[in-house]
Amino acid sequence: RVTNVGQLLGPLINVQVSGTVQQAMQATDQEFTSSSFPFIPGQRFEAYIQGGKICFSSTSDNCWVDLPMIQGKGLFDSLYVGDRLRIGQNLNGGGARVV
Repeated sequence: RVTNVGQLLGPLINVQVSGTVQQAMQATDQEFTSSSFPFIPGQRFEAYIQGGKICFSSTSDNCWVDLPMIQGKGLFDSLYVGDRLRIGQNLNGGGARVV
């Protein structure tokens, strides 16, 4: 299980989205068009989002507002995935670049 945290006002207010993630398949150069950003093939991941919450501190103990509309399957290709940083491209959410 993984949790993605996006801060809105530093550590005072954040959105936490939880789910699972697994490697899906190897990405290749042929899957990207000329409009794709310069891409070094990395790993493709599938994220299964089970829900989100708005939290009013840096701990998950103060998450009072559920966000049930945040759920489903997401795909992204990675350039780098670390403990606290992910760089890549969202494939089924409009193609957003993720940092």
